[in-house]
Amino acid sequence: MAARAIHREARIAVRKAQVIASLIRGRTLPDAYAVLAQTPRRASKMFSLLLRSAQHNAEQDDPAADAERMVVLRVVADKGPHRGFKARRRRHRRQNSPIPTRTSHLKVELAMLPEEEGG
Repeated sequence: MAARAIHREARIAVRKAQVIASLIRGRTLPDAYAVLAQTPRRASKMFSLLLRSAQHNAEQDDPAADAERMVVLRVVADKGPHRGFKARRRRHRRQNSPIPTRTSHLKVELAMLPEEEGG
């Protein structure tokens, strides 16, 4: 069963979040944490918190869930709404243009790898 975590309206541009999303897609959970720890981007901390939330959601659903066997099934960074035009850019003849603050919807989905049958 897959466990999900969603961060809506994260205050980061989609293009910046998609770079980090492509780094952790398809990796095991410990490997994804290691990659995010070594990545000096603001989105890496957001995805690290999302992975931790999805891991806790999986452990809530199934107490026997093992973090070593979890794999990042889906990572999506979608465009969110423009929020708060707080900053302004000066234009000609004392006019101003709003600078849109871009947001993203970040989604992470984890799945359990099947148990290995050893003999």
